[in-house]
Amino acid sequence: MQRYYIPTARELARLQQIQRAPILHHSAESLTGAASIRAYGRKDRFSKANISLVNNHLRPWFHNVSAVEWLCFRLNMLSNFVFAFSLTLLVSLPEGFINPSIAGLAVTYALNLNGQLSSVTWNICNTENKMISVERIMQYSRIPSEAPLIVDDH
Repeated sequence: MQRYYIPTARELARLQQIQRAPILHHSAESLTGAASIRAYGRKDRFSKANISLVNNHLRPWFHNVSAVEWLCFRLNMLSNFVFAFSLTLLVSLPEGFINPSIAGLAVTYALNLNGQLSSVTWNICNTENKMISVERIMQYSRIPSEAPLIVDDH
């Protein structure tokens, strides 16, 4: 499951971060030019542009939430199968074959399996998603610098 989920979540997180930058840029431009926007009567155009940018950002977010639900459903199913198997095994064993305290411990661990699986998978995915920010910083650091605005004559 991780083999399918983690690459998908990583790419969706990358798309979300890429789509977030235009929203921030547009908001900053709108704030600095608010007086001009109102003076020229362009509020509707800027509002529509903002809504479009937010919608573009929400598309990968929606798919990311859907991927999380996909993963949670499958982890729950896996945990339920393990729990059902362990209970069936414990019930079908002859009496006295296994100590009741060990059986209770097995049931307790089987109940906690769902939370543990979800926690481990979430932490791995979250770590990989945070590394996307580092990857983007590395990409920006490799971009060549622009020429200076004023060039001194030699």
